[in-house]
Amino acid sequence: MLKFAPFALISIAAFLYMASPVFAEDANALMRKAIKLSMQGNNDEALKIFKEVIEKNPKNTFAHNNLGQIYALMGEWDKALASYKTALEINPNFAMTLNNIGQIYKRRNELDLAETSFKKAIQNFKNFGLAYGNLGEVYLIQKKYDDAISNLGKAVEIIPANAMFHHLISQAYQAKNMTEKADKHLALYKKFKLPSPTGK
Repeated sequence: MLKFAPFALISIAAFLYMASPVFAEDANALMRKAIKLSMQGNNDEALKIFKEVIEKNPKNTFAHNNLGQIYALMGEWDKALASYKTALEINPNFAMTLNNIGQIYKRRNELDLAETSFKKAIQNFKNFGLAYGNLGEVYLIQKKYDDAISNLGKAVEIIPANAMFHHLISQAYQAKNMTEKADKHLALYKKFKLPSPTGK
């Protein structure tokens, strides 16, 4: 199944770029610094910076979301969820935060809540590949293979180089004995898969 941390880092970066036009320059600089620190493994310092941004602007939806992402990277799931919910109180239609909340519910095996959150994310951002892929994984876990294939298919159409979504759709096709399609996506998974730190 999907690993949480890589998607947290991706979405933090995505938020920064989405947010740049509407934030003050100093907030942008601080958030860029926090993202860099997080990607270097220094989540404690990143956490302090996002809290500083929030202290200066409590209505900064992106900062609340990113604070939640750092908590998620640190395994502080309750704090992450609380930060995401604060972000949604400010902007209830914030697609990435809805996706992030869905990730936590999926991790907790609260699949109905995860499904609802991912669907809301897609409703607010029609080409949201991550949300389609995460929703597809929920359906795969539930053995709803047609729904899994439909959503994961959209995910790899939008993000064709996402190795894990190819892996998941391959599993869904395999479960339906559609071996040729399963093998095709398994090959794409192997093509796009990042090497592990150990080189294996």
